[in-house]
Amino acid sequence: ARVPAPAPAIGADNAAITTIFAEPRTPRTIPAKPIRHALEGLRVLDFSSFFACGYAGRLMSDLGADVIKIETPDGDQMRPLPDVFDAAQRGKRGIVLNLKSPEGLAAANRLVESADVVMHNLRPGKGEKLGIGYETLSAINPRLIYAYLPGYGSTGPKSRLKSFAPLVSGWTGLLYEGGGEGNPPTRAVFGNEDYNNGFLGAAAVLMALEQREHTGRGDYVECPQLHSSLWTTSEHFLNADKKVVYGLRLDRAQTGFDALDRIYPTSDGWVCICCRADDRFAALATAIGQPGLPDDARFASPAARSRHDAALGAIIAPWFAARSSTEAFALLDAAGAAVEIVRETSWVKETLLADWAARTDRVFEDKASMYGHIREFGLFNRLNGTPGVRKGSAPRLGEHTREILAEAGFAPAAIDDLIARRIAIVAA
Repeated sequence: ARVPAPAPAIGADNAAITTIFAEPRTPRTIPAKPIRHALEGLRVLDFSSFFACGYAGRLMSDLGADVIKIETPDGDQMRPLPDVFDAAQRGKRGIVLNLKSPEGLAAANRLVESADVVMHNLRPGKGEKLGIGYETLSAINPRLIYAYLPGYGSTGPKSRLKSFAPLVSGWTGLLYEGGGEGNPPTRAVFGNEDYNNGFLGAAAVLMALEQREHTGRGDYVECPQLHSSLWTTSEHFLNADKKVVYGLRLDRAQTGFDALDRIYPTSDGWVCICCRADDRFAALATAIGQPGLPDDARFASPAARSRHDAALGAIIAPWFAARSSTEAFALLDAAGAAVEIVRETSWVKETLLADWAARTDRVFEDKASMYGHIREFGLFNRLNGTPGVRKGSAPRLGEHTREILAEAGFAPAAIDDLIARRIAIVAA
């Protein structure tokens, strides 16, 4: 693999700009076709269980992809947790096939013929054992993007082990880092590998689809949960002396990273500031009645402030302690400092009930979901010309089995036979 170059110095490529823009570029032409949603026309087969891989499919479904969740007769192991299950499976269609039977596997292969993407998170070797490995499915459909999102990856010392987000967080040290410097590990890091793995998996699929536009061929994509931890800690590195140079480290009190990037207690709550940059530090200094702080040699530069962080915090903290959160926010905000009042309760209910959130599709309302009348968080990506789509909640087990098999060319009698022999199952 190509090793990327380090981040460029300021203006490092200025001299080459003229040459870069003078290079001829042949625009790639893709036949235009009207679409309502960004991923309309894309078909994804999701063989996964639990959250992370399924969440990748849900993100693509939100943007218009037809994501078909293929479950075993026992169903996804996360179905007993309906709120979490819906978060990962919303907007998909569902079919149940017994892949251990020749007829069930043949039906799945029929679906693969017209699919763009196959996704799963089975342990290494399990997909091949079931007959849905990459070599098998890519032979059926050479344009197929095969996305594999396991726990620890297909190689490495833990590749054969079961994986859940907190296990990966523990192994990679994220629970240690979440505890704060000098403290024991904490479980405060929640679901990092699950959500991030879903996001990275969806992004990897879209990259592979872009590659397919150039080559005409599908590809194998691997994005383990482990890589989500690596991504989260990618600001850390080893220097020439093989010592770790850390990025931001949570302090022992678990209030932040330094005096200018943390939460402070006020007389009635907490306030968060992010004032590391010179201009924001100057604004903070003015707001707290210390306009001369930026001229103090101890605080005149980011490096100097870092060396005298404790002294700076000792100046700032009493000012916050003597004021209410509302007063502190008003003074800092008026001065141009980056500040926010820290909530001490969850904002979930307030946001889910907010009209502004519903109007902007940040919240969806579904009056006929499998859980009754619900409001849930909506779209996280907003494309103006091809907006996302509301498709309803997660499918019931086998809810769309008949229609999906019919689309694949199975005659009604053949579908009835598969259902009668419990090779395929329909929702009760």
